[in-house]
Amino acid sequence: MGIDRNYADFLLGVRNGGVDFRQTATLGRLNLFVDHRSLDAVFREHGDPVTDDDVRAMRTAAGGYSEAFLRRLGAQETTSVDASEYEGAADRGMISSADSRPSSTAARLSTSSIFRPLSAAA
Repeated sequence: MGIDRNYADFLLGVRNGGVDFRQTATLGRLNLFVDHRSLDAVFREHGDPVTDDDVRAMRTAAGGYSEAFLRRLGAQETTSVDASEYEGAADRGMISSADSRPSSTAARLSTSSIFRPLSAAA
């Protein structure tokens, strides 16, 4: 699973529309599947010019996972939740059997806090 050029375009668009990424949770740890030229272009298309060093850092940080990209969108805290340890998710077990108790991350997050417009942020 990961972020491709179209998903990056969508995320930049909703950020420009007011979505607050300060606390971001992903389902599974997402790879960043956007080549250098496309990542540069999508940021510029959304009025956020980046340097070659910025793009290189987003694509190589954390072994190619998306956390650096999400920080560029405004994420101050990122977590990934998954049922397995396969991709190094931060909170394993939040997604598991129906009779299991939610983790501390699950207790903090809600759909309204994942994509909340800045105007509604506390």
